[in-house]
Amino acid sequence: MIDSIVPFLIAHPVLFIGLSYTQPSSPARFALQGIIFICCFISRLGTFSLSIPGQAGGQYIYGMMMQSSHFMLLAKATPSAYGKPGNELKWSMDMLFSARWGVSPKMLPAFRRKDHSYVPTRWRFLVTRFWDLIWTVAMVYLINRYRLNIWQDDFTGVPDGFLRRLPSVTPRELVIRIYVAVVGKFEPYLALRAGHSLVSIIGVGVLSDDPKRYPPLFGSVKEAYRVRRFYVYFWHHLIRKAFTSHSSFVVNDIFQVPRQTEASRYLVLALTFFMSAWMHVFVSPNIPLRCNAWPQMRFYFSIAGAIILEDVVILAYRQLTRKKVDRTNPNGHAIEPEQFKVEASTAIQDENLPHNNELKKRNTSTAKIEFDANPQNASGPESARNEQPSKLFRALGFMWVAAFEVWSTSKFLYLTQQCLAS
Repeated sequence: MIDSIVPFLIAHPVLFIGLSYTQPSSPARFALQGIIFICCFISRLGTFSLSIPGQAGGQYIYGMMMQSSHFMLLAKATPSAYGKPGNELKWSMDMLFSARWGVSPKMLPAFRRKDHSYVPTRWRFLVTRFWDLIWTVAMVYLINRYRLNIWQDDFTGVPDGFLRRLPSVTPRELVIRIYVAVVGKFEPYLALRAGHSLVSIIGVGVLSDDPKRYPPLFGSVKEAYRVRRFYVYFWHHLIRKAFTSHSSFVVNDIFQVPRQTEASRYLVLALTFFMSAWMHVFVSPNIPLRCNAWPQMRFYFSIAGAIILEDVVILAYRQLTRKKVDRTNPNGHAIEPEQFKVEASTAIQDENLPHNNELKKRNTSTAKIEFDANPQNASGPESARNEQPSKLFRALGFMWVAAFEVWSTSKFLYLTQQCLAS
């Protein structure tokens, strides 16, 4: 088991050398990136990464591949851009073990939802993270210890068209679909949160690092009343930057789609989920490709489709309410409720990457921001979190997100299991 993780560990000093001792456009960076890819690919096939619950080990290895490519090849990150002579090695080490791998602090959850400037004391931080580690590990154990007994016949004997068959779905099938949807999200959540807590304890408790470098990994579930908000405000952003930077490079640099346009934003969105699908294929080497690739693609493209559907419905509602207000009050303006905000991809500079013109150009459409009723009043994620819609809207939104997760996750599992059985 130990030897399978050794190549992944070797990839870290390779990235350190690339960041510290190579020029931004040096061919050596491509060679070093190739070594990192090979090392990560070997470790991905080992038993060590597969032994970590929720596929968290494989996802971290995949994240190493994507982030190293982002740092060295796309962002062309160098310590000299900071103008701090003598700190090059420290900068490279910080980049190597960054708690968030290049994500802007503005996009990260706060320690306190209502006080974004709050940072806990060192001891309060350690106590909180120790408790996090204990209960998340305990929950992972209980989930694996008391799994629902599901047999192959539960999948192979089920016809397609779950939504069409909804009135006649058996209680057992409904329980299985809800169970796999909950466990499918909750187990990775627990594994990633436990790993983050352990790293935080080591960083702050052993290495005396600053607690503010380790904000919560996940946001508040209260923000997840839309599918888009689930992934923007609640789910982790560990490798989000790596996905969006590569997607933006393909869409804007290779295919020359103009930046900050609707076409660019939705193409980046689709390509980001495409990469996420292949990440989950990558971390599941024990499942044959023919039984894994299509279900993963279908699942992640359904997420992108749900986000686009939400945007269309919201924009349609805007148009209807605007016309209604204009008819009743010709001199008035449409009152657009706070809940109907549409997030789009736009530029937010990362604080731990060089702020040169080339990087600004590459990062133009790689982060999330919200546009409210007035396009001139663009506000960031922090203000969007503070402006909550009505309780009724949020309740309906949570029902929609829960229903979508049950349908999409269970559909993915049923497709996979039926393929394996055949």
